[in-house]
Amino acid sequence: MQFYALSMQHLLTMPQSFLYANFPKAIESVGKRNGKLSVFVSRNHVEDFEEAARWQAMSTYAQEPYYGVLLSAAQDCLGGASIRELMTAWSVVRSISLKLCDFTINDEDERMPHEWIAEYVPVIQVDAIARGIQEATGFAFAHAQKIVQFLTYRGDQGQELYSQPLVPVGEAVVSPCLAAIHSPNLRRLCDIWLRQLGVDLEKRGPAFEAHIRSQVRSMMASSPLLSKGVTLADAMHFDEPDERVEEIDLVAVIGELVILGEAKCILQPTEAKEVAMHRKRLSDAAIQIGRKAAAVRRSPAAFRQQLAALGCACPEVFEVLPLIILNNAVHAGFPVDGVPVVDENILEVFFSGELHDAAVQRSSGAIDAVKKRILYDSLADAVSKATDYFSAPPQLDIFKRSVVHRSILVPPMNQDDWYGEYITVECEVNIDADALLSGNSPGASST
Repeated sequence: MQFYALSMQHLLTMPQSFLYANFPKAIESVGKRNGKLSVFVSRNHVEDFEEAARWQAMSTYAQEPYYGVLLSAAQDCLGGASIRELMTAWSVVRSISLKLCDFTINDEDERMPHEWIAEYVPVIQVDAIARGIQEATGFAFAHAQKIVQFLTYRGDQGQELYSQPLVPVGEAVVSPCLAAIHSPNLRRLCDIWLRQLGVDLEKRGPAFEAHIRSQVRSMMASSPLLSKGVTLADAMHFDEPDERVEEIDLVAVIGELVILGEAKCILQPTEAKEVAMHRKRLSDAAIQIGRKAAAVRRSPAAFRQQLAALGCACPEVFEVLPLIILNNAVHAGFPVDGVPVVDENILEVFFSGELHDAAVQRSSGAIDAVKKRILYDSLADAVSKATDYFSAPPQLDIFKRSVVHRSILVPPMNQDDWYGEYITVECEVNIDADALLSGNSPGASST
């Protein structure tokens, strides 16, 4: 939310030529021309400045900084177009779909719903969408056709309606799935598309690890109290005497604290099975980083010596804190097998040394903190509180307190039927703003 607000604030001050350079022309309407449904594209962008800024913010958020050439490489399945161009074309498909669904239902129709509902199903020819993409983006028609084919759902393994929202209803006619295309998670779609296009997602791993090291170095440098810490620029290969060599993705030394990080770039889960597999991968990661932390604890002198050879001084007595660092927020903030699980935001808050409990977003888009708590007041205090912070990040307290369990009864239909009960788990966040600002809410503190 903060990224989006700040991005919009900045982008709305940019020249129109900058925003429109990467934003497709607007879809004015979808109507019939020469007896066939056609997409009518605007000749300019004059009325779409805010929409262009919104799209720029969304697409920037979706394109992870460590993806590099993965998003710009030509893809054969897209006729030579790239993932970035696919995202632009997808925005056109979304606009066309919304225009198709912009109609009014006849409230006076006395027929039964099953008799009239098919009349309102939005349908459009495949070539009409491709022509719309071509006119709105300037892409070659062949590229546009390939992109439409790629975005068409055929029930193939690995396909889903979010990534392929066009459903065939005829030989050359599709119907857009509005629920899937209206409010997308573009960041997740990028990962899905990369996988579907056969891109080796293992390439993201080293790139993400380098990104995390760079980010931690930057966070540490700008930290008011932790700027004297050191983060290795590369992964460390710790050669424990008479044992295996351990590759440690992140090594950061803060006073008498040594943070060892296991970076995991995993596809964001959306279904129950994917969530379970995500958790399983975290369990495997906990075993990995736990083994590496044990090696450092067994041979602290060798570790210090090898760190010194890499230009990093480490005190004789130090505490080891293993972390699992994720590329998304799923499972972040909840330890797995005793190992804290974090994301970039949890790391950033720790190094900043303060947590904003309440903020005000101005009409300009600027966000000002009006209530915050200090996490630590010295380097030694930060070291002593680090384990507790990463094991239970205080920014999640309000969500943990808001978890509600409900018992739903399933009564029997007759004396021969069975009786059932199931439990639902929901998070109902209810913030008392007055209590928060006055310091009376749980967890709030003065600054």
